[in-house]
Amino acid sequence: LKSLGHRMPAPVRRQSGGASWPEPPLLNAWISKAQSARALLQLHAQHGERMDAMHLGNLWNKLGRHLKWQTASGEMGDSLAGLAAATQSQLEAHGCHRPDILA
Repeated sequence: LKSLGHRMPAPVRRQSGGASWPEPPLLNAWISKAQSARALLQLHAQHGERMDAMHLGNLWNKLGRHLKWQTASGEMGDSLAGLAAATQSQLEAHGCHRPDILA
C-alpha cells in the first residue's frame, strides 16, 4: 500500500483459490492511517467487499476529516457513490432503513 503513504506487513487470510485479503484489524489500521480522501476511496475500491459496518463507519469518519481540509474532486463522484451504496447495504443488513423524508 505504498500509495497510502505507509508500508505495513500484511497479515492476510487465504482462500482456497489463492486469493488473499487483509485481516480486519489491519484493514481498519489502513483506514485510520490513510493520508488523503483519495487514499480512503482507493482502499474502499480495493477492499470494499471485505468491509463491515465498523470499517465503513471508520472510513466515513476519516473521509469527513480529510474533506474538511481537502477539496473533493469531481473524479471522486463515482467512488463516493459506491461507498454510499455499500454503506446503505450494510445499514439495511442491520435492519436500518432510510427515513421516508430522505427517500
